Amino acid sequence: MPCYEIVTASVEFKVRNQDLFEKTLKRMGFQKLNERHGVLNVRTDEGNDIAFDLANGKVSSEDYRQTAFDRKLNAFKRAYSVQAIEEMAKKKKWILKQQSVNTFQLKRF
Repeated sequence: MPCYEIVTASVEFKVRNQDLFEKTLKRMGFQKLNERHGVLNVRTDEGNDIAFDLANGKVSSEDYRQTAFDRKLNAFKRAYSVQAIEEMAKKKKWILKQQSVNTFQLKRF
């Protein structure tokens, strides 16, 4: 049994707004490495590399810790959603109030 193993994981993640995507990368502390043929390679704050295929909506990583990849990608998806909510609230001039970790309230006056 090997003591070191690389697992390749791939999930689906559709990016509808490139600007929100870029802001979410910054918010999460991800560093853009390069972009080739529509695939954006980023490095997480933990030093792992993730490839976002923006055209096909695929995300993949070669990481020996599958749970770390899942956890980081889920955190990124949540941050992307929060970024979208914040941008919409700002655009519509609504009041955004965070009620708990993943619960928000929008008020329109």
